[in-house]
Amino acid sequence: MDWVVSSHDSPETFKAGYRLDGTPTSDSVQMVFTAPTGVAAMAAGRREWLDATFRLAAKSSTAYFSDSVNMLCLLIMSGNYWVPEY
Repeated sequence: MDWVVSSHDSPETFKAGYRLDGTPTSDSVQMVFTAPTGVAAMAAGRREWLDATFRLAAKSSTAYFSDSVNMLCLLIMSGNYWVPEY
């Protein structure tokens, strides 16, 4: 999260993939890559990034796989994810 926050102004600028040296592998922004940074921000105590990612993720809709990952991240970020018991 330190690198993400220091290299990006907002979640809207987080690209869909990076090389190890930090250069983007794509020009596109896809929630399947961006939404998990909100969960990481939550774990790292980065409230501003968490809130901005949540707002972006809540209004995003693209494709089945990306939307599925996005929904799981939204559930976690909102505190509504629960671990099923068996």
